[in-house]
Amino acid sequence: MSLRPLLLLLAACYSAGAMAAQTSGDAMVSRIDHILIEQKATDDSFQLFANQLQVPVIWPMVKYGPFSSGGLYFGNVVLEFGQFAALGGVAPESPRLAGIAFQPLKSAAASIVELEQHQIAHGPAEPFTTYRDGKTQALWTNVRINGIGPGDSWLFVCEYHFDSKLRQTAAHDELQKLKGGPLGLVGVKEVLIETPDLQAARARWKNLLPSAIEQEAGAFTLSSGPVIRLAQGKKEALRSLTVEVSSLSQARTALAAQSIAYDDKGTEILLGNGNGTAQGLPFRLVQRD
Repeated sequence: MSLRPLLLLLAACYSAGAMAAQTSGDAMVSRIDHILIEQKATDDSFQLFANQLQVPVIWPMVKYGPFSSGGLYFGNVVLEFGQFAALGGVAPESPRLAGIAFQPLKSAAASIVELEQHQIAHGPAEPFTTYRDGKTQALWTNVRINGIGPGDSWLFVCEYHFDSKLRQTAAHDELQKLKGGPLGLVGVKEVLIETPDLQAARARWKNLLPSAIEQEAGAFTLSSGPVIRLAQGKKEALRSLTVEVSSLSQARTALAAQSIAYDDKGTEILLGNGNGTAQGLPFRLVQRD
């Protein structure tokens, strides 16, 4: 084969590869944008972290018609505490991890295209609107993702129609200024999801997150933010968050100062797990490596 046909063939292969990469699922989701924590007494946990533990507020506790929520910045992801009657179900007495909202790499519409290409069931694009200055404005658009996560939780793509990065940048700067606050908060290290069929769950999540790095089986690292980790369990459930702090000793002092009960396991502190009763929160605190 002469040089010119060879170069043309290589160029064609490169172009086909680039097109395949663009439609490989990279446009479905980019990273975890926020994690939903649901309970009846929404103010309890929100005020605990916002006031006593000085976690920066992204948005205050507000009622949005059929649901209410407040968002706190945990160093690399937002935790949304609220009551989500609009999504179905009854708010539990104790807090539970209720869902994961993903940031689309491109847009909600592009995510729908990719979800369909990967044969992942999904709901329609659902804009949340408000009436302001004499006209209706969309604040965000959600797309429900079905058949991937636990049945009693909500996975969805969330596309904001305003610059959400401004708030997170300000919150990040505030947390840095506070040096993590009383807890020495660094960020959320991972989201633990239990499943009775680890192999099947892993295949589902790999289909949703084809561009994620799977450094170990069932642990998916996205472009930034928490790792999604699958583990063997009795039932499908969003089980817990692992939260990194700069010092467990400092965290113990902060919890004691606020009379917050916890289970001290030496290398980790459990809030709401094991025999812990502190706010019923499904959190594990670990010291940053």
